[in-house]
Amino acid sequence: KADAAVSMSGSRFVALSGPVAQLERAISTFFLNMHTMEHGYTEVSVPLVVSRSSLEGTSQLPKFEDDLFKITPESHTCNGEDAFLIPTAEVPLTNMHRDSILEEEELPISYVALTPCFRAEAGSYGRDTRGLVRTHQFYKVEMVKI
Repeated sequence: KADAAVSMSGSRFVALSGPVAQLERAISTFFLNMHTMEHGYTEVSVPLVVSRSSLEGTSQLPKFEDDLFKITPESHTCNGEDAFLIPTAEVPLTNMHRDSILEEEELPISYVALTPCFRAEAGSYGRDTRGLVRTHQFYKVEMVKI
């Protein structure tokens, strides 16, 4: 399905099907269940589009701006700010408590999320490492502890 993904979206995108797609889903489900049922994490379904200030608050911007997928201002903004596809679930998970003061007894807060992550990776750094081909979109189960 590699040719179909490339014709739809360009290089470094993939389409998984059949047993490989099922394996991806099974691994994600396994880790979500393990972290929620065995380790007490709270599963969160987060937005995949975030604002510029959300990325700045997690130190993704300005350093990694060329590696992010920016949504054109004509199509969508986030409360008047530039909008981006998330590079990692860490961004929306940590921003859930942005501008909040948490009481000590509320801590730690343990979150886990399964999200697609989007990275343009415009530069060559880290694109191909020891036989691993990095893609622009991939799923990741991510844990965040606040």
